[in-house]
Amino acid sequence: MAAEQKSLGQNITNVSRIFELKNLEWIPLIKEIFLTASALMEEYDLGAFDAYMAATALSKDRIIVSSDHVYDKITRNKMH
Repeated sequence: MAAEQKSLGQNITNVSRIFELKNLEWIPLIKEIFLTASALMEEYDLGAFDAYMAATALSKDRIIVSSDHVYDKITRNKMH
């Protein structure tokens, strides 16, 4: 239990650091992003997190900064 609490505390600390990032924009999950994410999950066999990130980028500036190659196939087809 103590290790679990330490892990939870560390996770909360890590997440709270996100709020310290400059130029961070929180984008709500609106219907259009949700529907696009759902389509991307099916079309590209993405997990929910990756699909949400890609759908959000498609709804905004079409830019994803990531070393994860899962976005490569999407950028070739939809981001440019």
